[in-house]
Amino acid sequence: MQYRNLDVRKLEYLIAFADTASASDAAERCGVSLAAAGSALRAIQEIVGYPIFDEKPLRLNAAGRMLAEVARHILTTLNVAVPNAEAGELATPGMMLASDMLPTETAQRTASAFLFDGQAIGLRDPLALSEACRRLLERFGLSIERITAEDCFDIEYISVLGRRIAMYLRWGASGRPLYYRPAYHAACLPDAVGGAVGIEIGADPFAYAMLVEGDPLLARERLALTELADRTAYLMLGAESALVDGPHWDPFDSRDLLFDSAEAFATQPHQKWAWVTRSVALNPPLGFAVRPLKDFCAPATLFLMVHEGLTQQERRAAESIAEALRTELLGSQAAAA
Repeated sequence: MQYRNLDVRKLEYLIAFADTASASDAAERCGVSLAAAGSALRAIQEIVGYPIFDEKPLRLNAAGRMLAEVARHILTTLNVAVPNAEAGELATPGMMLASDMLPTETAQRTASAFLFDGQAIGLRDPLALSEACRRLLERFGLSIERITAEDCFDIEYISVLGRRIAMYLRWGASGRPLYYRPAYHAACLPDAVGGAVGIEIGADPFAYAMLVEGDPLLARERLALTELADRTAYLMLGAESALVDGPHWDPFDSRDLLFDSAEAFATQPHQKWAWVTRSVALNPPLGFAVRPLKDFCAPATLFLMVHEGLTQQERRAAESIAEALRTELLGSQAAAA
């Protein structure tokens, strides 16, 4: 067996090092000397046969972080299964599928990261600038590709069909399934087959005003449209899809689409505002703050768009990413719903 020397103690140290990002803290947590801990880390790397850490500074690389999640998965499975063995019971009906046994998202995240590691997810501003969103997506091995062009739907769609990006976020009318396949796609990408299908993340209404930090209006807990009437208004890309659900504010009626938040607010920032979603309100980009609107709300649903031709395994992995995005972007209430 190739990995027979990868024992529990080594796995415990790997997990501790991943959690603490410090060799000395990991050694203390495991009750071993720093030298022993360093030897364990090098032994793990020798056993698996590929680099799992960088030397200067000493830290796990992407493969090491992934291996730490696998180790966590293995030890959690043991801790759940061993106490049940005496009674002749499986820990769960799906014990052979160890991901079913985990009380956290660790196993799903690990599987998703293996499938999508190194690929990109297309995001529009302001979510593309959210630090919290970036950290979450990095756990799945996804990098962020900012979508800033006016024809963003076509760019995202073609990128997914061409497998240049793995997925992208898009808003649609509340409560309606989302499928995107423009009639002219064959001319744009003749070798591609199929369309982009949406995995529902959750309700994400356009009901908030985003302002730069330091704006005097941020002293108020809620804002009325009348207080913003004299300002230049920016519409977050994607709102136009949400507005088909009723007689809402016309996005093309003297409103500017928000392609690049930093550029849009670079001059006279206190004379501008952007109409954004709940997901942005909970995860504002650096330098901005968000307030709810008193008298305006356009219901919308946030979708994770993926190629409809994904394998079953890829689809399950994408669904686990959508679940994590639901909790991170929309809050615990959305996750519970």
